[in-house]
Amino acid sequence: MSQLLESLRETFQDEEARYAYVESYLNASIAAQIKRLRGDMSQQELAEKIRTKQSGISRLENANYSSWKVETLRKLARAFGLRLRISFEEFGTLVPEIEDFKKGTLKRSRFENDLVFNSAEPEPSIEDAVSVLITPEQSEQIGMLVRDIERVTSQIQALQVDPSVLQGMLDAVINPWSNANQAIRIEQLESHGTGGKSNERTENSVPRKPTQRIMSLNPPSDVSSQVTEGIRP
Repeated sequence: MSQLLESLRETFQDEEARYAYVESYLNASIAAQIKRLRGDMSQQELAEKIRTKQSGISRLENANYSSWKVETLRKLARAFGLRLRISFEEFGTLVPEIEDFKKGTLKRSRFENDLVFNSAEPEPSIEDAVSVLITPEQSEQIGMLVRDIERVTSQIQALQVDPSVLQGMLDAVINPWSNANQAIRIEQLESHGTGGKSNERTENSVPRKPTQRIMSLNPPSDVSSQVTEGIRP
């Protein structure tokens, strides 16, 4: 329970004191709002906008002034680019209203700066543009690919492999596989071309055993040593 509520509970048991308090608060809040919303305008400039005298604005900004009229408040609201709201409230809403008032919640935006009615259409983002061009399935595949790339990159960074050594490792692994596959393909073409009728075979044309083919596809043994050399202590 707030200290303000504790102090008002006893005071508000008296009807005259209760209404005297809320009317005094109403006058003070109106004066504070007018002064805050006037901003950089002088009292004379605001008076000209609502067709009154500077002294009239000065009175309205006095927290003890209670002779303001609703018609005057309507004119002020229009000068501020705002709307006027008048409502009947329960006494129970007074304490949080006063506490919010003390926090400085008097700032208001003119209609032309009101984002609800004057917000510009947001420019489409890259994500929105991409979503039009690809299907959800493709988007999911791209996401998986990105995650795989990030995972591999983090692993390489954790190993601290020198880029030049890493490239040598890749070449050492890829090239033997390419050469071996090419040799097998040539052998298959030669066998198909002879139709199995020719008995003349050179040493290179003798069909390899399955184990020989598998061994030819293995990467060179020095790859592991290159990996070890590429990892910095």
